[in-house]
Amino acid sequence: MEQSRFTQPRRHSIAFPVATIALLIALLSPRLAVAQGYGYKKEEDPLVLGVKQAISAARKNQHDQVAATVKTLEWQVRELRDDVRVDMKPVIDAALATKDVRRIGYALTELVFHATRQKFHWNQAEKLADHARARARLQAARFYYDEILSHAVRRADAMLKKKRHEAILVHFEQLRSATGSPGLFGAGKRPPDLPKYSKASADVESLLREVYPEFRKSQEKKKPTSRTKRGDEHRPKQAQS
Repeated sequence: MEQSRFTQPRRHSIAFPVATIALLIALLSPRLAVAQGYGYKKEEDPLVLGVKQAISAARKNQHDQVAATVKTLEWQVRELRDDVRVDMKPVIDAALATKDVRRIGYALTELVFHATRQKFHWNQAEKLADHARARARLQAARFYYDEILSHAVRRADAMLKKKRHEAILVHFEQLRSATGSPGLFGAGKRPPDLPKYSKASADVESLLREVYPEFRKSQEKKKPTSRTKRGDEHRPKQAQS
């Protein structure tokens, strides 16, 4: 029987097996975390926690648990459809139907990738106006990268002798700098630099797409919505930002 392109990746693309290994590594090596600015600790992030739990259940062939865990992430799927114009529901549903941990892992990795794009989008849509909120979103995006996406990047770098991981970290530092600073009692105040932020976020996305070339792009030309115009009615309380 002919295998699908998900279960048998093309020889010239290392994205699929690397992403699978990345998630398994992440599951086996949780990190200590500090407060993130959302009212919960990093290890309690509902998206990362849900993805790890779903992958863990899939590895144990606990597919009812996989489906139940993925269902708790529906808020994120709905938001991505509105905010960055990517519909992950058919992708995730198709992966779940196969009961193949590799396809499930790849689909959920893509979900995290677009959630990272979403954090960048919200900050740009609001023009970095709220410093605390912008920094919290950026910290979340960095956490998504560290916990889920970075393992694939580093493994691909080792195989191809690239330095994309180091470049992405530099761009995250540029993003942090671009959010500006409120200063202390007026001293040291620095305004945000939106053009710098936009370029750095685009650079991060571009480098990630080199490792994950099959990840979808926004499907509509209509400008994505901003959080402030859409509201947070779909989001679990601890995930609102």
